[in-house]
Amino acid sequence: DEERTRARMVDLLECKPDARVLETGCGTCRDSTEIRSRLGPEGELFVADLSVNMLQAGRQRLENLDEPDEAASLEFLVADAEHLPFGDDVFDAAYHFG
Repeated sequence: DEERTRARMVDLLECKPDARVLETGCGTCRDSTEIRSRLGPEGELFVADLSVNMLQAGRQRLENLDEPDEAASLEFLVADAEHLPFGDDVFDAAYHFG
């Protein structure tokens, strides 16, 4: 069961509702929806991919599910996971599946 497997992988992040999470290689944000569901309105989810088209598809997926008052903030980045625009110790968890 793919959905259950993905949920168990996200479980390993042990996200608190106010966590800052980075997902690299997010693609169309299938896992992003699961990660975001673990975060509260104080949480932040940063999703990154090399492909602008994938990010656009992911943004549409997440915005269709968006509950702004109850959901973590979102930041979309076109970025190479080897050269991210962040310093050390910025995130509580990082996720990549691919």
